[in-house]
Amino acid sequence: RGYVANFVYETKYHNKTELKGFREGRRLMIDGEVFRVFRITPSSVFLVSDPLYGGNGKIYDKPLRRGMVQPGP
Repeated sequence: RGYVANFVYETKYHNKTELKGFREGRRLMIDGEVFRVFRITPSSVFLVSDPLYGGNGKIYDKPLRRGMVQPGP
């Protein structure tokens, strides 16, 4: 059991992309950089800049809005 997170990514040109159903270990690409969902808690998601795809391994803590994370099956 774990959590599922949904993301909304908006560019400076107001193009909005919705990314749904992310679990720990899943990867996503933002502005040409690959991130891996490292950990999901009820209040935040931790993304790591994936070194397997040229990232630097930095971990980013992103707070989640209420309703953006749900318990997984």
